[in-house]
Amino acid sequence: MNYLLGIDKNERNNIRIVKAYHTTPITLILSGITAKSLYTAEGYYIKENEDHETGGKFSPTVYWKLDDDNVWRVSDFDFPP
Repeated sequence: MNYLLGIDKNERNNIRIVKAYHTTPITLILSGITAKSLYTAEGYYIKENEDHETGGKFSPTVYWKLDDDNVWRVSDFDFPP
């Protein structure tokens, strides 16, 4: 997952990560074949030639589905502002 919000992939070599953190996900089974995971994360970085940090806290939700081959796979990702 991309914790570097607002970074173009061409700029990724020109940043310094200051803080990256996330809590342990809590996963809730919604039915026999669907689930969702909740966690909180923080990510801050500084672009080359800038003197201020960019980033923040966010609390995404990851939705899972149990496929026919009995493997849990991500079916959706909710990334609120």
